[in-house]
Amino acid sequence: ANSTNRAYTTLRPVGSTTKPLTVYGPAINEKILTAGSTIDDSPLDDSTSKSLNGGNTWDLKNDDRTFAGNVSLREGLRQSKNIVAVKVLNTIGLKTALSYGEKFGLVYNNISKSGAAALALGQFNGDGDGGNTFIMSSAFGVFGNGGVYTEPRLYSKVVDASGNVLLDSEANMKTKQIFSEQTAWIMYDLLKGSRSYTAPSAQWGSIPVAGKT
Repeated sequence: ANSTNRAYTTLRPVGSTTKPLTVYGPAINEKILTAGSTIDDSPLDDSTSKSLNGGNTWDLKNDDRTFAGNVSLREGLRQSKNIVAVKVLNTIGLKTALSYGEKFGLVYNNISKSGAAALALGQFNGDGDGGNTFIMSSAFGVFGNGGVYTEPRLYSKVVDASGNVLLDSEANMKTKQIFSEQTAWIMYDLLKGSRSYTAPSAQWGSIPVAGKT
């Protein structure tokens, strides 16, 4: 708790890295949508826009300022399309997205809890909420660990000069199943495409690499 490591102590917006955790993963895990389900990548209608943005019109755009029409969840995640993510969020509901985000350790203040921008796009309010490297590394570990989340730890154990164990984190390691094994496998496969499209330089030799910018 007294660490000055900002990767552990500072919370900040996590951006599009939230999409697999709070949007696409939950949609597949709750059996609401599949990786092949299609979403219309087009501007939000006024009703949806206002319902997701506190009654105000939301002129939401993709990063490339283009629309692709019907795209699968796989393609929406691969290209990190903001509109697709928000429409998937609207389909599964804000409460579902929030419940998964909190399971992964993301912190939401009262504004972010009801905000589609935070839940679908990682645009947190910035007032004591968001995530960090410490939180996100454990969250993304779920995809390679059969859907099982392991509570992050800063150390394995602490010993004194004589080798006596003073603190043993291994003994208190906590795990929980967040995604099913099937969902974790599907998401891992989807994130291979996401990584290759949005972060091609993150390829390490011939090792299969999955991830999200």
